[in-house]
Amino acid sequence: MNQQIHESEATPEEVYAIAREVEYLADQVDKIAWQVARAGQELDGGWIGTAKTKFFLAFAPLPREITSFSKDLRGKVTQIKVIRVIVQVVRWVEDQF
Repeated sequence: MNQQIHESEATPEEVYAIAREVEYLADQVDKIAWQVARAGQELDGGWIGTAKTKFFLAFAPLPREITSFSKDLRGKVTQIKVIRVIVQVVRWVEDQF
């Protein structure tokens, strides 16, 4: 008997479910970024002095950083969708004389 090996590339079924979940999480992170930005705007009216200035200098980049994380997640979605595996099928074939 001889062994025949057939290889092919395939996308695992789980890839699309995982990609959808990561996309959903990215949407949730976008909502958090929006909520954080809005919360910062609501705080702005009642503060005075250097404490306010220092706080908002430290706080200002946070919504952008959160949005950046969301964009990173969306990039991962693209990477996940192109995952391929090698499927190997081994068959035993009788010798023919």
